[in-house]
Amino acid sequence: MSLKSRVPLIFLAFANSPGEAYLRQLKRESAVLRDLFLPLAQRGQIELLREESIENKDLPKLLSQYRGRLSVFHYGGHAGGSQLSLEDGYGYVTGLAEMLGLQTGLRLLFLNGCSTQAQARPYLEAGIPVVLATTRSIPDEEATWFAEHFYHALVNGHSIEEAFRTGSGALKARSADLATHSGREVAVYRDVFFSNLEPEELDMPWRLYVQEGKEDALGWHLSDSWGNGHTPATDKTSAARRKKPTQELWKWVTGAGLIVGILAVISGILGVDLYGMFSTTSSASNTVTVLVHGKKGKDELVLPSRGVVKLIYGDAIVSKQVNNEGEATFKQVSDDFFEAGRKVEILFRDPEGEPYRAVRPDSAYQLTRGEYIALEVRLEGLGQIRGIVEDHITGDPVEGVRVSVQGEEAFSDQNGEFALIIPEDKQQKFQTIRAFKEGYEAFERSNVPVQTQREIPIHLKPK
Repeated sequence: MSLKSRVPLIFLAFANSPGEAYLRQLKRESAVLRDLFLPLAQRGQIELLREESIENKDLPKLLSQYRGRLSVFHYGGHAGGSQLSLEDGYGYVTGLAEMLGLQTGLRLLFLNGCSTQAQARPYLEAGIPVVLATTRSIPDEEATWFAEHFYHALVNGHSIEEAFRTGSGALKARSADLATHSGREVAVYRDVFFSNLEPEELDMPWRLYVQEGKEDALGWHLSDSWGNGHTPATDKTSAARRKKPTQELWKWVTGAGLIVGILAVISGILGVDLYGMFSTTSSASNTVTVLVHGKKGKDELVLPSRGVVKLIYGDAIVSKQVNNEGEATFKQVSDDFFEAGRKVEILFRDPEGEPYRAVRPDSAYQLTRGEYIALEVRLEGLGQIRGIVEDHITGDPVEGVRVSVQGEEAFSDQNGEFALIIPEDKQQKFQTIRAFKEGYEAFERSNVPVQTQREIPIHLKPK
């Protein structure tokens, strides 16, 4: 078994679902947790997997690929009692629990979204020993703050329970709403008996839920997974190797120096590039550039320095930000994916949540050396405006109101609701809506963001 397969895998997954309010702290949470785990990953003590825009269609593949190696799974984003809001739709707990239950090495599931406590029971029943979930809606900034201090403690040798208390204390010290409860014992639930929760117990929204009979799981440390449950300090082989570190290092340096010297002489005689002999960069590594543009071609750049392109090829899923020239560049793509018949998938999204989608339905492309990929994208949701018309005084729905946009019109029904279809040649990001009915003042609202697909309220004032 390779060393890489023995170290714990930390999976950090984040999603800013386009259909939900944009979480501005999510990027910071992702970056902070990455920086906390990165030193351990660089030392080979853990493996770190981070997905900043996790999707339903990718998650099963990733969990299958890393089966048996996952120790911690962290989700940050919108959530509810039965689902996580992933980038391409909801991920429901019934399916997620079934997949995560196959991860026999999983020690901690952290659901850093709103009101995730109802999801705890299915995960516990699937065999996950510890679930960290929330009892109510949580502010975006507080979610990042709690996660940062929890993982800072975990990375620095604390157990799950100690890390939880550290994060809880840090949040209480920061939040005025929780400050008065700083002396209360932090609850650790062994099962999900939500009916027993009293309202005053919900001030600290994060809770640890543990499988009954597996309370020892709260004492798990990150280092417990190193070397199949043996930390480097208790590994006999490692201890033996540490007896004479200076002598071993000197032998290695002397031998390596001799080999390099011999190769240098050979390269000088033959005129061979010594670096090129051992460089991992070869003709098998290629650069792929994706140019993101709108309907007008390369002259219409879409979200430069803001959009994100995701390249999916084989088991690799790589995200790159679009630069100020509208390009996203991927380096060291395997030669295999330039062969005839091999396809790669390219997706585009806006990190601030606007529903931009690739025009090509399958978004599958054949790579060609020396050519960039022109990815045409468009903003979805521009073809319809929905809303409800109400009397400004009484609040009652108003029937028969003519609602218009650029000469296109629709009429409200008996419930005051309307749905106005906008033809493609009149679609745009912002529209001006007008509404009229005899007996009421004319209504007009400019700069209405159509792409949000939110119901537009119209309140008519009687004359």
